[in-house]
Parts: sequence; C-alpha cells; structure tokens
Amino acid sequence: MKYAVSFFILCLIAACSSPSKALLKTWKIDDVQFLDSLNTFTPDQKEMVTKSLKTDLNFTFLPDSAYVVKSAGTTINSKWWYTGKKNNYTLYTIGSDGKTVKSKIIKLTKDYFQFEAKADDENQSFLFTCSPMVTGSK
Repeated sequence: MKYAVSFFILCLIAACSSPSKALLKTWKIDDVQFLDSLNTFTPDQKEMVTKSLKTDLNFTFLPDSAYVVKSAGTTINSKWWYTGKKNNYTLYTIGSDGKTVKSKIIKLTKDYFQFEAKADDENQSFLFTCSPMVTGSK
C-alpha cells in the first residue's frame, strides 16, 4: 500500500509538471522578437509583422491534440504535441502547409507562454511572448 501511494503521488507530480495543462487555452501574442541571424527584415517589415501578429492572430491548444489558429478571419485546424521533460520541452504543431513546426518552450505558466520558433530556412527564428485571451475578446 505504501508503494501504491508513493507511485500515485509521483504520477500526480509528473502530470502537474507537464506543459499540457498550462497550454490548454487560447493564447494571443503580446510581443515578437526577431532573432534573425541574417537580419533579412527591415525595421518597417518587423513593425508590420509584429502589429499583424499582435492584433489578428490567436491560437488554441485543445486536450485532444487539436490546435486551432485564427488569423484575420481565417481558421486553421491542426494538431499539436510535445516532447521532453522537466523544463526542457519541445512543442510541435502542424502548419497550414502541412509541415511540422518545431518550437522550444522557453517559459510556460497558466498566465504566460514564451517560445522560440524557427523559420523553414533555420536562419530566422522568432521569440514569441503570449498571454491567455480574455473571454469576450477577439
């Protein structure tokens, strides 16, 4: 019995520390940092992309591994999953083009989500800082 209780507590701790529970909500982008090693974006392009992402995009992680992205009136349904353990998680989503997008989770709490995503050519990456959507907002 002592071992069963210990095992149950260990499983509960592992489940609570996984990112699934914290991810399961709708997120909006609060900030974008361009980690572009080739500096291919002009300041005006960075400003335009950042504004568009902050005002027109939100994404939702659902418990059945469904992933929904809403952007400027378009809805994309897809899938998500993660790998890793402790504070070293990698998030995978399927993009609108059918390609798998790999992102490193930097920090995730119930109120804060920060991740780094690389563009296809691997020379461009972006650091996204997100917060949960407030009910009744876009």
